[in-house]
Formats: sequence, C-alpha cells, structure tokens
Amino acid sequence: MEHRVYILGKTNIGGVYQGTRTQVHTMLELAGTIDFALNDWFRDPGDIEEYVLQKIGAVGAVPTELPRATPYRIVDRWSARFDARVLLTSSLSGFRSEKNIR
Repeated sequence: MEHRVYILGKTNIGGVYQGTRTQVHTMLELAGTIDFALNDWFRDPGDIEEYVLQKIGAVGAVPTELPRATPYRIVDRWSARFDARVLLTSSLSGFRSEKNIR
C-alpha cells in the first residue's frame, strides 16, 4: 500500500517502506528501502493559483496556465536505502513529533 511521504503544495510523493526494526538495549535500529512515486501535472509554473488567486478568493476565475503552454504530466519512481538508530525514549531524542511536544 502506497502512503504519502512528502507534500509540496498540491504535489504528493507516495512511498512504500520495506525493512526491519530491531530493539537493541535503549536504541531502535531501522533499516530498509522506500520506493517513491511521483505522479502530477505541471500546469501553473508561476504558482498563480496558490499565491494570488487563493488570497483574493478567485480560484477558477481565470486560467493559470501560461499562454500557448500545454500542461504536461510528471511521472517518476525511485528508491532509497537507509539505516538509522534512534533512542527509544522520545524525551531523550532530538526528534520531536506533534504527539510528544507539550
């Protein structure tokens, strides 16, 4: 099952993680591969819709493509391998998530 792993504006990059996690004393060791997938359209290179039309409440009122430009699909797939060690106790770790920030 592919999950969203990164979002930039309206562009989503999905991914599938395969790997292992092993507890070693006070550490969690992670190793694996993430297969990424990008499937999007390039249609508004100036981000007119995001930065101008949304602010004035006029999304859809005017075309945002460049004159005589043709929108095109962007499709890519790639993999990355990683190895990491993190502390099991999140309060001792440099990593902070919304769940453990108070």
